[in-house]
This record gives sequence, C-alpha cells and structure tokens, in this order.
Amino acid sequence: MSRDSLREYDPSQVIITWSGIPLHSGIVDGTFLTVKRNKPMWKLVKGGDGEGARVRSSDHSGTLSVTIRNGSAINNLLASAVNLDALTGAVVAPLLVLDFCGATLHAGNRAFIQTPPEDTFATTEESRVWVFEADDLFMFSGSAKDVMVNNEAVGFFGLPNT
Repeated sequence: MSRDSLREYDPSQVIITWSGIPLHSGIVDGTFLTVKRNKPMWKLVKGGDGEGARVRSSDHSGTLSVTIRNGSAINNLLASAVNLDALTGAVVAPLLVLDFCGATLHAGNRAFIQTPPEDTFATTEESRVWVFEADDLFMFSGSAKDVMVNNEAVGFFGLPNT
C-alpha cells in the first residue's frame, strides 16, 4: 500500500446470494457473514521416526453462516426452501459472496441449507443464523480496495490553498 492510498470498506457492497435469494438484504448490524473451510488444506503427518510430511486435503467443502434479522422477509424464503428440501431432497443451488468494494470472492455451485436456524424471541429484534454448506467452495479472501489520496494541499473547508 502506498502512502498516497487509503483502504475503503463498505458492508453494503458485500453481495450474498443463494439460489437467487439476496441474503444481503436482511443482514444484521455487526458481524453478518462467516465463511470457512470444513477441513484444513494441509495436514502434517508424523512418522514413527519423527519425520514429517504434509498431506494435501482433497476436501474443498466449506460452510457459510449468514446472520439475518428476525423481521426480514428473507427468512420466509429460506424456511420455504428448507421445507421443500425436506420433502424432495433436491434444493441445492449456487452460492455467491462478492465484495464490490474489494477483492473478496467466495462461490460454490453445489450449496444447501445445512439445518434450519435456532429460533429465539426477545423484547428486541433477535437474529437467525442460516448455515449453508457447499461441496465445492472456492475462497478468495481479498483486501479492501485502495482509494487514491489527492496530494494537493487542502485548506479550510476542503478548498485548495492558494
């Protein structure tokens, strides 16, 4: 990062979709998304003689947890998908996370809702955590974008100095 740039992040620019459902439209304030692999990419295996070798995992599956506001209509769509999947066993769809304000991209062609969320009710609006599992999760955890800083001298009220 150069001295003339500044990183910029905007959570409203993080797009999350599954089966065409815009999950990002019902997210909570705070941590709303967690993406992780189910197994490490590499594992160290030690022999009886103490020599080690690293073994690559062929498991590219992972989970994505999205926290949705209790009052969001997205919950109705996801609950319907859970019930349809329970009846048919056929609700598997593409999943995409794209940060338009950075370089992060997570995608899976074969993703499904792992289990319905736990329901909680309180005197304030609670949230529901929907956990998706993808058989083929591609992960690129990139950075926020650089915003170039204007090197022109700026004076009072943001007007250029003369």
